[in-house]
Amino acid sequence: MNKHCSRIVKAVGIVTVAGVMSFTTGCGGSGSNTSGTSVTSKVTAQGMLQVGSDGKTAQTSITAPPGSTLTLAVGTVFSNNSSAVVSAGTIPTTVTTSASPDDLPAEALAAFPGDIVFLMDVDLGPIKNVDPPMSLKMTLPGAAAGSTVDVYSFDSSVSAWSLEKSALVVAPDGTVSFNSDHPSKFASSIHQNKLTISGTPTIKTPSDSLYSFVPTTSDSNQNAGPLLFTISNKPTWASFDAASGALTGTPTDLNVGTTSGIVICVSDKYIKSCTSRFSITVYQPSGTGGGGSL
Repeated sequence: MNKHCSRIVKAVGIVTVAGVMSFTTGCGGSGSNTSGTSVTSKVTAQGMLQVGSDGKTAQTSITAPPGSTLTLAVGTVFSNNSSAVVSAGTIPTTVTTSASPDDLPAEALAAFPGDIVFLMDVDLGPIKNVDPPMSLKMTLPGAAAGSTVDVYSFDSSVSAWSLEKSALVVAPDGTVSFNSDHPSKFASSIHQNKLTISGTPTIKTPSDSLYSFVPTTSDSNQNAGPLLFTISNKPTWASFDAASGALTGTPTDLNVGTTSGIVICVSDKYIKSCTSRFSITVYQPSGTGGGGSL
């Protein structure tokens, strides 16, 4: 399957009965839309922060696992729980990421409603406050572009999770970014962007009769912009509406035959979903044409 479901996606069901074909296809369900990374197990990156006597650092980043970044503003000040600047020197840092349920806190899996939970654990030793806030960016395995993300942080002093950021949007490259003024365990609860297209197109139609098929769509992200429909291998006798996906027309006897490989796709601002390939056969009704001898 291609990245961001940009091609034909898996068929959930295909049934052909008495000249019609029924299908339901979709994009963005759990596991059906990758974000460009297959790493879901725990990955740890260790580094060093050089801090001066004023609690500031000249560094602009903190070492992070592949797919994640932690960016600092020049002159960032670090302080401890007492709001005093940390002592000058070299501070070891550890950043761990994981989307594996085996690596995630049980309370996180139970508490956060979402299709996927992704963990980033930022340990900066004695550093408890960052001014100005650091920028965190993480790649979310399996998250569809346009999905919304709620980020929770863990307060070790009370052993509880609290909402840090809400309704962040997964970018087309499968990443999400936010700012935080403190290191913590950050759990991202991902609500997948799901776009489906379904319907039952008639696959056999008589000539000189109106043909019409309008697919049904469902988009979980109401902020993903208007839907746009496209078609491949449109029958020459039919018209197609890019705003509704309607395929209509009245074939004539000259159009008797089969048009194969028809695919209708729908896309929002972030993702694209397509029907399975289907065919339409135009036939001449019995008792018409032919011109027998008298």
